[in-house]
Amino acid sequence: MMTTNPLYVNYISRFENKTVQSVLVDRINVVKKILEIVSAVDKWNYKYAEEKWSIKQVIQHCIDCERIFSYRALHIARQDPNPLFGFDENAYAAQATVIHKSGEALMYEYILLMESIRLMYDGFEEVDLQKTGVIATNQISVGDIGFVIGGHSLHHMDVILDRYLKE
Repeated sequence: MMTTNPLYVNYISRFENKTVQSVLVDRINVVKKILEIVSAVDKWNYKYAEEKWSIKQVIQHCIDCERIFSYRALHIARQDPNPLFGFDENAYAAQATVIHKSGEALMYEYILLMESIRLMYDGFEEVDLQKTGVIATNQISVGDIGFVIGGHSLHHMDVILDRYLKE
C-alpha cells in the first residue's frame, strides 16, 4: 500500500490478499444485488434522516467519485506530468440533480461505469499498477486507486444496507 491518506487506507484494507482485478469484478455483483433490492422496495428517494442523501444521491455520488478516481488512475498510469488535485464531494453532490433520473437509470449507469473501470484495469499491466503519483499531497499507486474504487463502492453499499434498508 502506497498511500497514507487515512480514508483511502480504510478502503484499501478491506481487501487483504485480493487482486485489484478480483475486487473490481466482485463488487459489481454485490452492487447489483443491493440495488435490485432497493428497486424492488422502491426506496430510491428514501433518506434515513432529513440532512442525509437519498439512495439516488448516494449512487450519483458513487458515480461522480468513481469517474474522478478512474481518471486519476489513468492519469498516473500514462505518466501525465500535470498535477492532480482533490475535490469536494459535498460540492459535487450539491450540484448533482437526480430528481429527473429514475433509480433504474442510475443503477444502469453505475453498472456500466463499474464495467468500464474493470475493463480499464484489465488493460493495465503489473508495471502500470505499481506506478505512483500524487493527488493533492498524497502519494498513491494505480493499483491502490483500484482498491479505493472498490472500497468506496462497498462502503456505500454497507451504508445502504445498514441505514436505508434496515427496518
